Amino acid sequence: MLLPALLALGPLHPSAQAEFPPGTPADALPLALAWGDNTWGEIGDGTTAVRLTAVAVGPDALAGKEISAADAGSRHSCVISEGAAYCWGDNSSGQLGGGQPIDDALHPTPEHVTGPLAHRTVTAISAGGSHTCAVADGGVYCWGANAYGQLGRAGAGSNVPVAVDTTGVLAGRTVTAVSAGAFHTCAIADAIAFCWGLNTSGQLGDGLPTGSAVPVEVQHTGSVKGASATAVAAGNYHSCVLAEGAVSCWGDNGFGQLGIGGDIAQVTTPAAPVTGGALQGQRISSLAAGGYQTCVIAGAGRHPYCWGRGTDGALGDGSTTTSPLPVALATSGGLKDKPVGSIGIAAHGGCLVSGARGYCWGSNAVGQLGTGSVAPSSIPVPMTVPGTPLEGRVLLQVGVDWTHVTAVAGRASIYPDVPIDLPARDDVDRLSATGIAGPQLGGTFRPNDPVDRKTLAAWLFRSRYPGLPDPLCSPASSRRFTDVFTADPYCGVVEWLVMAGIVVAGGKFQPSHPVNRAAAATWFFRFHHPGVIDRVCSPKAQPFTDVAVAEDFCGDVRWVRDLGIMDGPGDGTFLPHHPVSRADAATFLHRISALTSH
Repeated sequence: MLLPALLALGPLHPSAQAEFPPGTPADALPLALAWGDNTWGEIGDGTTAVRLTAVAVGPDALAGKEISAADAGSRHSCVISEGAAYCWGDNSSGQLGGGQPIDDALHPTPEHVTGPLAHRTVTAISAGGSHTCAVADGGVYCWGANAYGQLGRAGAGSNVPVAVDTTGVLAGRTVTAVSAGAFHTCAIADAIAFCWGLNTSGQLGDGLPTGSAVPVEVQHTGSVKGASATAVAAGNYHSCVLAEGAVSCWGDNGFGQLGIGGDIAQVTTPAAPVTGGALQGQRISSLAAGGYQTCVIAGAGRHPYCWGRGTDGALGDGSTTTSPLPVALATSGGLKDKPVGSIGIAAHGGCLVSGARGYCWGSNAVGQLGTGSVAPSSIPVPMTVPGTPLEGRVLLQVGVDWTHVTAVAGRASIYPDVPIDLPARDDVDRLSATGIAGPQLGGTFRPNDPVDRKTLAAWLFRSRYPGLPDPLCSPASSRRFTDVFTADPYCGVVEWLVMAGIVVAGGKFQPSHPVNRAAAATWFFRFHHPGVIDRVCSPKAQPFTDVAVAEDFCGDVRWVRDLGIMDGPGDGTFLPHHPVSRADAATFLHRISALTSH
């Protein structure tokens, strides 16, 4: 295989700083939006005027930059743009992280977060009550108020990021997720949950009655013990973790926000997984917590469910009734049969993304539903689009707090056959923008067609070595497979697949055959773990009913499931022999690339 000399320097991983290449027109990049209360400049448009519909966050420091994530705190907001963090709004506790004097409270436009994050790549951010935390290069950093140890170290608050203490349980671990609550913080490191800060209701999950200014490990018991955690969410005085399709919560249960019924006031270690009410044991794929509520996305249809305090219609089920068990959100406002891609919840209510559009519910006293009025709603209602920056764009993600919402919106797909409500729409466009995939005949993408083996080989190579041309074949290439020849345009990437240890040479490669889900799991595992032997399943670790522990791919399937890269349809099966569509392959590649960049 004749590779460019640059490859001799070692593997290149996809950049986490910019998912769209330099030179992409500014109006094609995802941008930050906000709506609701603006007393402290938390909307970020340079004013303090309440916004009843979505407005663009004022450019300034974000001009011409791609936004990849957004979150809302009590009175401030933050985003990630090209690997850097920016915050705006209230700075009375230093929660903006730019080093501004704490008495310089109001900043109505984005400020660059400085200190130790200035030269690190930020991959996750969470805005809490009066503090903010971020994940960067595998570590976790926090800034703002520290009265209860919510920054993860002893001492006073800080107006610049400080590293969370790693001399104890976080020593040597890689952090992948963080969630800042009102006065405490939780994180995921090496698939384990950790928390620190205030512990008056047991929200740290360590079984002890005292708070901690350094991270403590959440003490899992029962069916969640040993499960790999992939997401964590901190509310006002409770916390929840998502591990292998199940959610467990701990802390305050005064409004039933733990999802275990309302007879117990609080628990200090994770309760049994939430399976009652409308959930009925469905597999959970996404988690959000805020205020005194918890919400999830579950099942093959990716439907939303919430539980906890129902005041102001905060659960979105058409009532104002508090529920200690999961209830399904009402669909009469336009959500019927639509899968949900992102959800956020706070004390007033929440917002979600479905079909690339935003729907919000709950209190609306300052326009936090984004509908153009202050009328509340106990069911999810569509946000106003005409005349707002959402016109001609699609909503990608929401960050919700009590009185305002921040969000990320992108443009419509460049492909005429990729509908605006396709869940993988942004992942498909990302493949094109980064040069990994090009259009098919007629400028289409054919998202529902199966991805074939030669195409996925090329996409993996281009993901590993962005910007480099596909390799040429060596003279020995024709001896690797009987059906791949030197003159074939895909010969070089197939040969690379062998040399990278992703497939084994010999016999036929079947370049035009679809990649099935089992093969994709194995390819992704070997792509992320070059030279590592495939994982095996223990006798008690069967991940799906149709994946036997004796199957060669069982361990790889469990790995992609545990890391949130691939999952089954929600009925306990994985469908290992079903083909992977081109759209799904785009999503899986984005997830594996994001994992690699961490």
